[in-house]
Amino acid sequence: MGSDTLLDVLRGIILKRVENDTLVVPSLPELASKCLELLRHDEVDLREVARLIERDPVLATRLLRQATSAAMGGDGHVTIHQATTRLGSKNVRTLILDASAAQLFRSRDQRIAAAARQLWEHSLAVALLSRDLAAILGGGLDAEAAYLAGLVHDVGKPIAASILLEAERASDTSRFKLTADSWLAVVQGVHRPIGVALAEKWRLPDAVAAAIRESTEYDSSERLSLGNVVCFSNSVAKLQEIYAGTFDKPDAEALIMLGRSLLGLEDDVIARLSNGLRSRVVGEFAA
Repeated sequence: MGSDTLLDVLRGIILKRVENDTLVVPSLPELASKCLELLRHDEVDLREVARLIERDPVLATRLLRQATSAAMGGDGHVTIHQATTRLGSKNVRTLILDASAAQLFRSRDQRIAAAARQLWEHSLAVALLSRDLAAILGGGLDAEAAYLAGLVHDVGKPIAASILLEAERASDTSRFKLTADSWLAVVQGVHRPIGVALAEKWRLPDAVAAAIRESTEYDSSERLSLGNVVCFSNSVAKLQEIYAGTFDKPDAEALIMLGRSLLGLEDDVIARLSNGLRSRVVGEFAA
């Protein structure tokens, strides 16, 4: 079965599952879900959130690392509760969703794992660019929301990869043959509705779900939208060759030119955003 035919078949299966509400997408880990439920309230008791985070060593470590970073002005000696208070509810929420999304890009299957690392590096690059760009543009853009939107704009890809691998194992091996590039092409062709479904299941902000839908084209009716920020950042990351698989370079260059005009960006700003991006991604990935 060729990749184009498989793409049509798999897209039809996924869209039907989305329509019938039978698409299985991962739930948030129980502890993360409890924390986020608390953080949805304006009068959240951060001590209660801290007590939950203390039960997850990985999450607690990430929280402490971020709270004691130089950017946060930390002194290196804080408790979980102090770290939670220092970061604030919005940053803690982003950190929890960041850690939860990262789990989707990990797999015991070597074929998925290798591709998933590249997918996750791209997502991190888009997230970092989106946060920086939102801070530069201002205009009511929420930098943390922009980071989250960039982080999850491709979150449907590892789920699509798993579905594809499942289909491959269940099919006649003489008919079901894909190269690495065509395998990624199929994943890239079907991931968008999965990402939107996951955003709804995880109860992500509406603007973030919209950014998942619109991260490949601009919305001229709402210049300073998360979708436009993510679309621009997505193209910059691609041209920095932080991407899994192949992409249309002229198309990415055209999107940057359009975005530069739409968002009112100067060339030096774009260069500053791009400079050292891969090193930043590697540092984030290691963390």
